[in-house]
Amino acid sequence: MAERQRFADRTAIVTGAGGGIGEAYARALHAEGANVVIAELNEAAGQAVADSLGERTLFCLLYTSPSPRDRTRSRMPSSA
Repeated sequence: MAERQRFADRTAIVTGAGGGIGEAYARALHAEGANVVIAELNEAAGQAVADSLGERTLFCLLYTSPSPRDRTRSRMPSSA
């Protein structure tokens, strides 16, 4: 009898999946049958994890502003 996969036909988006706990979650979800979207700031790390998982995996590179001031400003309402 085939082993049941809890997350078959589901998609999980895992941020920080290029290493550490995020990578562990991505691998665990993938092992349970989920389609996994790996969202990561470090392109090389994220792509390496996606490549190692193979099928049912997509890598998404996240972009962020290099300046904390820009990130704060981007959240401010335009009328402020």
